[in-house]
Amino acid sequence: MLNATKYDRWNTTDLRQEIEHVKGEAEAVVALAEAEDRELTAKEQQEFDRMLGKGKPGERGYVRGEIDDLRDQLDRAEKREAAQAAEVVRRVQSGEIRIGDDNQFGTRSVGHGKARWQTNSRGERFAILSKGDRFSDVVAPPCDNAFGHAVLAHLFGPTDSTPTVIRNALKEGTGSAGGFMVGSELLSEVVDLARAKSVLTNAGVRTVAMGSDSMSIPALESDVSVELKGENQALTFSDVVIGERKLSTRTIGAVTAVSRELWEDSASLLAEQLQMWMAATMAQQIDQIGLQGYTSKPVGLLGTAGINSTGSIGAIDWLDVSAAATRIRVNNHEPANAIMHPTIFADLMEIESGDGSTSARNWLNRPPTLDNVGFLQTTACPLAKLVIGDFTRFYMGLRTGIRVELSTEAGDAFQKHQVYVKCTSRFDFVSVDDSAFEILEGITS
Repeated sequence: MLNATKYDRWNTTDLRQEIEHVKGEAEAVVALAEAEDRELTAKEQQEFDRMLGKGKPGERGYVRGEIDDLRDQLDRAEKREAAQAAEVVRRVQSGEIRIGDDNQFGTRSVGHGKARWQTNSRGERFAILSKGDRFSDVVAPPCDNAFGHAVLAHLFGPTDSTPTVIRNALKEGTGSAGGFMVGSELLSEVVDLARAKSVLTNAGVRTVAMGSDSMSIPALESDVSVELKGENQALTFSDVVIGERKLSTRTIGAVTAVSRELWEDSASLLAEQLQMWMAATMAQQIDQIGLQGYTSKPVGLLGTAGINSTGSIGAIDWLDVSAAATRIRVNNHEPANAIMHPTIFADLMEIESGDGSTSARNWLNRPPTLDNVGFLQTTACPLAKLVIGDFTRFYMGLRTGIRVELSTEAGDAFQKHQVYVKCTSRFDFVSVDDSAFEILEGITS
């Protein structure tokens, strides 16, 4: 019978996996007998009955199986977790507790998550995520490492460690040419991990989770004019000009090789590694394409024609950055972050006020005009450029869903007993207010 003490505090995911494991062991006993074209031995029948039970309650010869006890534990766990979730929601909504740091994703939540699915006038479905929001709050992941488990299940078929929700998803078909779509519910953990690793997201760039390949968003093209009015004089009429900019996602992708041996040894570990690989790949693509663009589209923040730029900077100086921040403030924006290459970051932070010989050597601190500006570094930013501004005015469009294709023949996969995995996703980036940014160019180290 079931060891109640051992499983009493297991969560629902673990219990469901254990149920599938027990069912798999019982099916293996029957499969062995069928393969040998014989009936179950007395010992095999006893083991089968121990796992799956025999008969119905009240009937003669009824045997309660381990799986029955597990299902009872699962029912209690589901009720317990539902009650706990309801209590947390009640306490958050009442203000009794507040959401603090999220160590799992490395992001800082600000109050209650505000991201919600919306529908615009064209019927396009979207959700806008700010820095403190998580995609997994908009679309809850069905299990841990859902993306990795889904890819492995398509690669090699389900195993004892494959969650039930992933098994059910396999029934929906694999698509054509060996490819399949990983939907938003299986992808939410990956998106959160990628956004946590992305410098642009940490700078404040907003993520638009899109249900379609394109959508239009409003953009401020010109601000209202404010003037002093003299007595009996008319005010000059002025309009705020609201334009429209379009997010039209383009396909980007990455390829990796998956070892069959690692899958055979530890499928769960491989599922976690696949998820981390996808998150790291997405984070790199967000920063690289978001800043520098890709060929003609997307153009990237540094290639946006409407953003003011100052050239021929030479060696970086605090005064260059301060002047750019002032110009942004003149445009009624508050610069929150500056992004630059790590080499330029080091040059800026290591500016000295003395040479250590004729005068004392000290580090020159930033001026007060930059006290509230964060300084971020990434190799995705060219060495010769620095961008400063309010990054909440820059949007990343992300098509929800990633297409995965598999091959045992690409490269030398067949000889090395590997499977190549190609993942493609769709991104676009757009500024909704060019006056919120300034680019410094011609920087030398």
